[in-house]
Amino acid sequence: MNTAARALAQSNLEHDSIFAGLFAKRHVGIILLALAVFFSGFAVIYTNDYQRRLYIQTQSLNAQANQMQTEWGKLLLEQSTWSMQARIEQIAATKLDMVLPSAQSIVMVQE
Repeated sequence: MNTAARALAQSNLEHDSIFAGLFAKRHVGIILLALAVFFSGFAVIYTNDYQRRLYIQTQSLNAQANQMQTEWGKLLLEQSTWSMQARIEQIAATKLDMVLPSAQSIVMVQE
């Protein structure tokens, strides 16, 4: 019986070691899958946050572009106002005391 008990114990040890190996491999697989799920969830959260920040930045830049476009329109209008012929003539007459020459005072120069 001693030999039978040893054989039974030996088979139980082999049986337990096989299950222990499978159990350990199973745990490693489960741990790896859990880590993969965790990191993929973290990646989803990170990309959503990054997308929100980029969207906010895009909206801010669009608002800034609209503001600059409005300012550009105002500057073009101001430029056209400042360069009007009547205004230039008025400044020439008032500040520089310039007048239009008469037809007799115009001298044509020929080459």
